[in-house]
Amino acid sequence: MASLVFQLIYHGSGDVWGYVIEVDGEQVDSCWDFYGKDDCVAEALNAYDNVVIEYEEKQAKLAEEKEQAVIESVSAFATPLVNEEC
Repeated sequence: MASLVFQLIYHGSGDVWGYVIEVDGEQVDSCWDFYGKDDCVAEALNAYDNVVIEYEEKQAKLAEEKEQAVIESVSAFATPLVNEEC
């Protein structure tokens, strides 16, 4: 599942915020230079929602592709039944 990580950095005398979004330990999105925590949190949560949706869609597609591959491999080895009368 996706994890959301907030990091705080400072520029000069004011605080400037940024966020990093990681999925399974891999950084997939980040943005910096938000002046004020509230704007950063709002944008980060919006980005997080988009990342989670994309992640779930990707997982569903992979599961569908895997299922199709199994069906195709079973079909390739299936032999038709023949009704032979003696």
